[in-house]
Amino acid sequence: MIMGRRTWESFPEKFRPLPGRTNIVLTSDAPAHDRLRAAGAQPASSLEQALELAERAAGSEEIWIIGGGKVYAETLHLIDTAIITVLDLNLDGDTRAPELGAQFTRSLSDPAELAHLQDQHRVPFRILATNEGLDQVKESLAALKKSPEGLFIIGYMLFPLLALVVAVLGFFLVLGGHRIFGVILLLVPTQLFIFGAYWAITNRKRLMAE
Repeated sequence: MIMGRRTWESFPEKFRPLPGRTNIVLTSDAPAHDRLRAAGAQPASSLEQALELAERAAGSEEIWIIGGGKVYAETLHLIDTAIITVLDLNLDGDTRAPELGAQFTRSLSDPAELAHLQDQHRVPFRILATNEGLDQVKESLAALKKSPEGLFIIGYMLFPLLALVVAVLGFFLVLGGHRIFGVILLLVPTQLFIFGAYWAITNRKRLMAE
């Protein structure tokens, strides 16, 4: 994860670095680099350097940007998903998150209603996830599941093909000496795809009979 120095310093010292992830801290203050390293962070002088460090770190298939405002603004053009926590509070502050562009669409809001959080012990909040094109993918999958043609594709083509690919991969893993992983692939995902194909075929027959 990548953050600015002020975001790093906003965490209580006992929680720094955040466990289970690489803490990359952006700062132009060169003398602070040694202190950051001693505290368990990886300092970076520029966004380009921070991204290079993140790409070389474990778990680099998913890189998180966690603030502050300037870092959000500099990386907005790079992200494909934004996880937003909205607090139902009126507070004074001098930092604002950048506005998301039209390429983002809301794909999830949880909880949808805030009434059950409005008590003296909790701050009402919402978590919004926005991801370009995700809504269209969900709508397409939903449409496939509701039509005989879509269920035909799922039951007779998509799931059988996936089951075959996973089974072949499992077979080669067994031959290559990775017996445990191979057997797991043969027994679990393959069977799930077969069951999914059976479900699609059964539902297609039901729709055709209606």
